[in-house]
Amino acid sequence: MYKWPQGKMTRVIALILVLVIGADLGYNGAWGQLGTYVPGESSRSLLIVGCIYAVITLSVLIAGVVMVGFRAKSVDFLIEVEAEMARITWPTQSELVRSTIIIAIMIAILGLTIVLVDWFNLQILFKALYGGGK
Repeated sequence: MYKWPQGKMTRVIALILVLVIGADLGYNGAWGQLGTYVPGESSRSLLIVGCIYAVITLSVLIAGVVMVGFRAKSVDFLIEVEAEMARITWPTQSELVRSTIIIAIMIAILGLTIVLVDWFNLQILFKALYGGGK
């Protein structure tokens, strides 16, 4: 594998994501269709869709392994991501709580502003369209 020791944690996480996506496509897509296929009945569409999902699943798995393990550009990107994550300064608990409170207050103010503007526009439209309730 290309530069395997570098960026190993990020690459392992990316491989796990590829496996989860492949497993989901395989189980819910391919097996979900092929598992309910009964030969002889008019369920050829289940067989066709199941085979399409199986091909997509294998393609995702192969492409994911190639991208995470062997393609130089992708691997270099993942190595750079891991290096950048090491340089991040994470907030303290008090900073996080303070930021969360500020964001919650701003969301409440924004929501109230939207409600007031909608109410105002509704009043103007109601008066313009219906003559103020006459």
